[in-house]
Amino acid sequence: MSLLEKLRTLCGSSAERDALRQRMAAVLLPADLEHLDALEQVCRETLEALETHRDSSKKLQRIFFGPKTEKARNFYPPSVPPASSREPQKKRKGHGRRGHRQYSGANQVRVAHPTIVAGQCCEKCRRGKMRPQGRPAVVTRLEASPLVRATVYTLEVWRCDACGVTATAPTPPEAGTTKYADNVGVAISLARYGSGMPNQRLARLQEDFGVLLPEGTQWELTQAAAQAPAIVLQELTRQTAQSPPGP
Repeated sequence: MSLLEKLRTLCGSSAERDALRQRMAAVLLPADLEHLDALEQVCRETLEALETHRDSSKKLQRIFFGPKTEKARNFYPPSVPPASSREPQKKRKGHGRRGHRQYSGANQVRVAHPTIVAGQCCEKCRRGKMRPQGRPAVVTRLEASPLVRATVYTLEVWRCDACGVTATAPTPPEAGTTKYADNVGVAISLARYGSGMPNQRLARLQEDFGVLLPEGTQWELTQAAAQAPAIVLQELTRQTAQSPPGP
């Protein structure tokens, strides 16, 4: 039996309530009878509210708890002492910014002074010598870039106008031997399965930055990047299956 059915049975009909009140009037004091009448009224009004506003929880909340304008602080005084009697809060150390050491993925560029070298005579006092300090000045700069960046290397090609032989400038080591670096597939996998970015959305973002990365290429790079972890997972699964059972 649900709570609504129990409440409907408890309230009964109007005739049953009148008969119950007549029986209670013979044995109860007037004050107890008034208390019983108040309980009966609350049960009856609650039943009417539930049956009338059964499909609207917000209306029931307003009926039982009042409108939202009736704040709890208007009825219950705050237990917190006034601000004048409270102890002053200690300020947190730091300024809320992130230090340069926390940017572990940033490119580190060491900038040498253009005119000063170690052991050089000080131009101001002409007595001391300039020594490098252990704590350099740091400037952090953040720039927007796509998830996958591209670098185009233009190699000079020379040709002899007599014999026709050609000579091409050597490819720099940072250009690598393949078009896509090994970490491209890892970055795409992290964006797709770690951050929930769909391939078509990443392709549109890359196109907006001028670095094309089609959806099909993303999937091929993701499959290639998953081969090595798949071998490790297979070996771990095999070793786990052969391990002795626990106690």
